[in-house]
Amino acid sequence: MYVDYSYYMDQYDGDIPEKEYPAAERKAEAYIRKLTYIRGNIFATEDMAVKDAVCAVADVYHSCEKKKEAGAVKSENNDGYSVSYAVEQMDGQTIEELIGKKAYKAASTYLLPTGWLSRRWDAVVLTNATITVYNRGYDPLTRFDTWHGTVIENVHIYVNHKASVGDSGLNSAEVYKIRIPTDVENADQYLPPEEYAKLEDPEEHWTIQTDDQIVLGEYAQEIERPADLKDVRLRHCKVLSWSDNRFGGLPHWKIEGE
Repeated sequence: MYVDYSYYMDQYDGDIPEKEYPAAERKAEAYIRKLTYIRGNIFATEDMAVKDAVCAVADVYHSCEKKKEAGAVKSENNDGYSVSYAVEQMDGQTIEELIGKKAYKAASTYLLPTGWLSRRWDAVVLTNATITVYNRGYDPLTRFDTWHGTVIENVHIYVNHKASVGDSGLNSAEVYKIRIPTDVENADQYLPPEEYAKLEDPEEHWTIQTDDQIVLGEYAQEIERPADLKDVRLRHCKVLSWSDNRFGGLPHWKIEGE
C-alpha cells in the first residue's frame, strides 16, 4: 500500500472508514499507475503530491461505491448493451465515464504540475468498442458509389434507444454517439472529406462523412451498398452528423448516427 491509513487520515484529512480504505486505495493506485506507466514507476519513490493524488482518487472510488449501494446508480440492459446511469451523469454518459472524469480531475490536481501526467483521452473516457467505418466514394467509370471499409479499435460508443408515436403507431430507433480518440492506431490515416474525395485509391485512408456507414465490431467484407449490411443482420448506423474535435483539450472525432 503506497499510502497508509494514518497518512490518509492525519495528513490528507480523509473520511473513508478504516475497513473500507484498503479497497479504495488499491483502485486508486491501479488507476494512477495506468495514467502514468509510460513515464515509469510513479510509486518507486515517496512523493507527497503522489500520495495526495492517491488519496483524492480513493475518495472518488469510495464515494461512487457508496452511491451504488444507496441506489443512486441503476443499471439497465438494452438489447445486449448494459448501460448505467447516475444522478450526476450527463445525457449519454455511462457511470464508468463519470468515475473516469471524476478520478482524472482528482488526480490531475496533484499530478499535472509534477510532469507525471499528460492529458489523454482515455484518462477521461473509457474506450469500449471496435467499429468498421465504410466510407462512400464514387467511381466515375461505372457511375456507381463505392464503399471502402476501415476497422478502428478502442473507440467509445453509446447507444440510446428512442421511441416515438407517429401516424403509423410506435416508432423505435437506435441513436449512436461515437467518439474516436486521436491516439487510435490508424489515426494518421485519416483525411478530411475533401482530401479523401480526391484519392484515386483510398485503400490506406479513411474519413468521416455524412451518410457513411458504421458497423459495430470488425467486419472485413466488402459491400456494394448499405443494404448489404442489413442482409447479414449486422448492427450498424448511418452517419447523420460529425465533428472534428482534434484541437480541444480532449482531441477526438465525434459521430452521431442512426
